[in-house]
Amino acid sequence: MKIEGLENQIGVVRPETVKDRGFMDKLMESLQKVDETQALADKKFEQFLVGKADSVDLISSLNKAELSFKMLVEVRDKLVSALHELLRMQV
Repeated sequence: MKIEGLENQIGVVRPETVKDRGFMDKLMESLQKVDETQALADKKFEQFLVGKADSVDLISSLNKAELSFKMLVEVRDKLVSALHELLRMQV
């Protein structure tokens, strides 16, 4: 398996291809990707119910959606924790 193909498949972005974007832009892009993953899992589930998708595709899509959502929640928790830490700092 070639590394380049794997990077493209999971959405890895090389530093030299990233333009100067702000943190908010990157966060919004990540939210959009999670939303797309959830929508794809919903679509696969509907296709499975009418017999147009097999169970392997369905399980794969559901697992990917669950994992991306769990990662999003972890990032949110870290951001909230960092904010609380900043608020506790004395100036």
